[in-house]
Amino acid sequence: MTPVRRQKFARLVAAGLRKAGEPLELRYDPAQFRLVSEGDESLQVNLANTYREYLAAPSAERKSILSRFIRSWIEGRKGVPDEFEDAAYDLLPGVRSRSTYELLKLQMEGRGETGFRWPYRVVADHYGAGLVYDLPHAMSQINGQQLTRWGVDFDEAMDVALANLRKISEQGFARLAPGVWRSAWRDNYDPSRLLLVDLIAAHEVDGDPVVMVPNRDTLLLTGSEDEAGLGIMAAAAEAAARQPRPIHTMPIRLEFGSWTPFLPPKKLPAYLRFKQMMINSLGQDYEEQRALLTTTHQKQSEDIFVASYSAMRNTRTGELASFCTWTRGVDSLLPRTDLIHLVDLERPDGQKVVASVSWERVEEIVGDLLEPLGIYPERHRARDFPSEEQIKSIKAERSLT
Repeated sequence: MTPVRRQKFARLVAAGLRKAGEPLELRYDPAQFRLVSEGDESLQVNLANTYREYLAAPSAERKSILSRFIRSWIEGRKGVPDEFEDAAYDLLPGVRSRSTYELLKLQMEGRGETGFRWPYRVVADHYGAGLVYDLPHAMSQINGQQLTRWGVDFDEAMDVALANLRKISEQGFARLAPGVWRSAWRDNYDPSRLLLVDLIAAHEVDGDPVVMVPNRDTLLLTGSEDEAGLGIMAAAAEAAARQPRPIHTMPIRLEFGSWTPFLPPKKLPAYLRFKQMMINSLGQDYEEQRALLTTTHQKQSEDIFVASYSAMRNTRTGELASFCTWTRGVDSLLPRTDLIHLVDLERPDGQKVVASVSWERVEEIVGDLLEPLGIYPERHRARDFPSEEQIKSIKAERSLT
């Protein structure tokens, strides 16, 4: 996706919106790959998902994809009803990656819009369930200001949305393989069906139900102890994640009516595939977060280093592990990773990495040096560096690398 091709696509969208009656002047923002409005009214048209769908389609279908996107945008601009009673029939829950909500919050805060609220319900740490006003050709996200105007709280509105979702979920799942199912709705609300736990639990699986929602039209289901099923799920999720409108490849498990993060036992062949997908998803979230935080710190003239979330593979065992670098003398925001490399740049070459150990071990010995920021994905601020004595204690745990 070259910048020139992206810019050309943005021009096509802008021209289509003007032709369809969009009154606002739109400016192209290449850094965020979106169109934004000029003047007092804040408006942004995110282009990434539609662009991926546009590129993946045959040439003969691209014009209709562009037209559908423009039609949905114009329809969505008409707004939601002023009264909750009028909107209630078309309210549905929308499950997305949790970073979708949190990164928007960071964007707004970076622009000084601290009053903006986009309420959602956390699902299994890594997903978020928000509210959507569903139109025939558009989906309007419901923010906190709209709920206030309606005079309803989030939980009340979510109860209505879930009831509406249940009414359109009678079709059920298609059997992908013995013990493995795939959603058949393909209506952009397939991931939302994981909120209907009785619907999920009605399927007989080996162990606890495990689901994945790699894109907006896919929900995969199998059992936590189904070795073959987990392998089939992993392959299906990898393929679906490459399709337009991806969400996340974080598997989650239904235990006692609640969703929790899930990884298969290391002994199973599918373990490394699931671990790789988890690292890929978190890596993307952390990278987008890192870019936003870095821009904010630069605007505020704050000298804070936002560390990268990286991954490595043990060449002997094949094990995968995420890692970050904590450097002496650098005020840093560290992503939560499997491993932390402690680095002292003043040491001789070959000795700069003074320790490489698990996050849990570092937290156990010098947890007071790691200040949680309370954001997602999780980061900790490290203003100071462990002392030599603390480093010796940390290294008492055998390195995992």
